[in-house]
Amino acid sequence: MTAAEPAPQPAAEVTAQAADTAAPATTEEPAAAEAAAEPAAEEPAVEAPAEEAPAEEAVADEAPADEAPAEEAAEAEPAAEDEAVEEAPAEEAAAEEAPAEEAAADEEAAQDEATEDEAPAEAVEDEAAAEDLTEDVAVAEDTTEEDAPQIDEAAAATEAATHDQVIHDVSFSFEGPFGTYDQLQLQRGLQVYTEVCAGCHGMKQVPLRTLSDPNGPQLPEDQMRAYAGELSIFDPELDDERPREPTDMFPTIEGEGMGPDLSLMAKARAGFHGPYGTGINQLFHGIGGPEYIYSILTGYTGEEMEQAGTVLYENTAFPGGWISMAPPLSDDQVTYEDGSPTDLNSMAQDISAFLMWTAEPKMMERKQSGLVAVLFLIVLTVLLYLTNKRLWWPIKHRDEVTGSDR
Repeated sequence: MTAAEPAPQPAAEVTAQAADTAAPATTEEPAAAEAAAEPAAEEPAVEAPAEEAPAEEAVADEAPADEAPAEEAAEAEPAAEDEAVEEAPAEEAAAEEAPAEEAAADEEAAQDEATEDEAPAEAVEDEAAAEDLTEDVAVAEDTTEEDAPQIDEAAAATEAATHDQVIHDVSFSFEGPFGTYDQLQLQRGLQVYTEVCAGCHGMKQVPLRTLSDPNGPQLPEDQMRAYAGELSIFDPELDDERPREPTDMFPTIEGEGMGPDLSLMAKARAGFHGPYGTGINQLFHGIGGPEYIYSILTGYTGEEMEQAGTVLYENTAFPGGWISMAPPLSDDQVTYEDGSPTDLNSMAQDISAFLMWTAEPKMMERKQSGLVAVLFLIVLTVLLYLTNKRLWWPIKHRDEVTGSDR
């Protein structure tokens, strides 16, 4: 019996280990290791010598009593493990729910902050819109006040537009299908333009070389080059002024207070119109452009009017009755070399004819070409008529031809 006393010690240890397994889940792994070591502890008791059989029986009697608490502890161990496993998911779920609740709280706080931010932004936008509306109203009022004089001027201009234009019919040498330019008149008109009009009006579309054209002023070659040399032009290659050449154009006058370009003025204006703009009156009263220029130059009445700081001059030929250009011509303002009269009407006719030539420098060639074309068409018409008669005569007189053959 003395040799069998150590056998119960493993059972006590098992009991202690079972008690330890009832501890929290944090000690589960050591408990499992000790439970795995139980068979190793029990094996010495089973492997006792055969001589000690009575001792084994005693141990066997005591083992059931000791093993019962051990079995209960072993049974309690899985239960504890299950509880620990159940507690672990619960803790994990709680841990997951906590961030979710925190995220929801953060979202609500962010929404509240966004709402608070949007409210001032909307208030600022409303204030800005109100300020813009106030500024627009103020600008509209200022514009209305500023435009009031302009509206009055426009109304005055509309009323003045009802003024009847007085256009004088002048008999020029170039009118009609067989009319031609007067060479001396064009030279006088060039002189009037150079001495009077060139200060405010340019002719940028007229080449200087055309002054020697046969159907133009017909200036000699040396005079044409001398006239061109008196005019200067800026040369970008030289970066300086140089005399103009025959291939250059007339100067262009630009700047505040300068008048319009006169290159095509005789074609841009018309003094006569027919019913509904048909231009029938031009067949009886001429082209209309030179007459308009002549009437403008001779239509000043001497009356003046100041409007918006600008002096206007009454003119019976200008639409509206008032023009900002002062009377450019006066009697004996220009002296002609050929001794022609220099009264206002004569100079107005000369410059009007010259501006007609600048607008239509090829008028004579066009008239000649038109005359030749008309004559050709007349001859062609006669030939076609005779050919038709010759081809159709046998057919139309078939009966007569047949009777004569019989």
